[in-house]
Amino acid sequence: VNSMSLLRRRRPGDFLAARAIRIVPLFLIALLVNVVLIPFLPPLTEAAALSTHGPQHLISAQAGLSVTHVLANLTLMPHVLGYECLDPVMWTLQVEILFYGVLAGLFTTGALRRPAAAWGTLLALAWVACRWLDGNSPETNGGLIAVARSVRALFVLDQIPFFAIGYFLYRIRVSERVSWSDLGTITFSLFVLHQIDHGKFNPIAIMLIACLVLAAGYGKLPVLRIKPLLLLSTVSYPLYLLHNNPGSFLIHTFESVGVPSLACVVVAILFALSVAVLLTKWCEEPLTQKLRARYTDWRSSQTLPQTQWTVAR
Repeated sequence: VNSMSLLRRRRPGDFLAARAIRIVPLFLIALLVNVVLIPFLPPLTEAAALSTHGPQHLISAQAGLSVTHVLANLTLMPHVLGYECLDPVMWTLQVEILFYGVLAGLFTTGALRRPAAAWGTLLALAWVACRWLDGNSPETNGGLIAVARSVRALFVLDQIPFFAIGYFLYRIRVSERVSWSDLGTITFSLFVLHQIDHGKFNPIAIMLIACLVLAAGYGKLPVLRIKPLLLLSTVSYPLYLLHNNPGSFLIHTFESVGVPSLACVVVAILFALSVAVLLTKWCEEPLTQKLRARYTDWRSSQTLPQTQWTVAR
């Protein structure tokens, strides 16, 4: 989807602006909600903390939120700055933001004119860097180690195989033919993923998911067009942002007064869906339209003087 968005616009600036308009406004609302709720969340058990991408519930509930912690999250990339996300699920948002930069960089430098070589280089870098870093102790210091860790984070090398598969599925869909180059890069992506994921993912399952994505791109999965699933697709972003910490708060609150656990979960799900629908209809859609209109007007004002100068000349 991101490949389609960038390559249709043909301007990295427009692509990044469109993604920012889509992501930032609701993210700011979610950040405010988390700042209010986190002091009231129950601390995670040690096992639960280890199962997340960072025990920020435990840190926030016991030590309190700091201004720098909140400001780091405001950048959408707190891990790069050494902080945990205020909501554990938001670690994926940082990966997404960094990928936008990688994709725009590949386009701007002209690397996407030879996509197999460009993505193959990133995949090879992921294979070498991730395996080498994982072979060292996390406490290992040194200049080369620090540089490799920064490259790994900034170029989202742990997730690059997934993004590469997505890009070449897009190429197959657009060209409506399957080239050996596309298939070879997808195969190499699966190989690299298997080499760096420490057995977390089943390559056969990843291939099946890729086939499902491609089938959806060709419109071969009509079940995805039923109204309940379309609704979930429409409200997916606010649902993603506001299901976890608010849901945990509701479950904890109702359980503390004796409501059965299953009923608490149902209440949390219904609440998250309701909030997502309301935010989409009353906030996200009108705000996105206004921001896009203003950006379009700004873009027109930037190109108008050049056009007038050309005509005059």
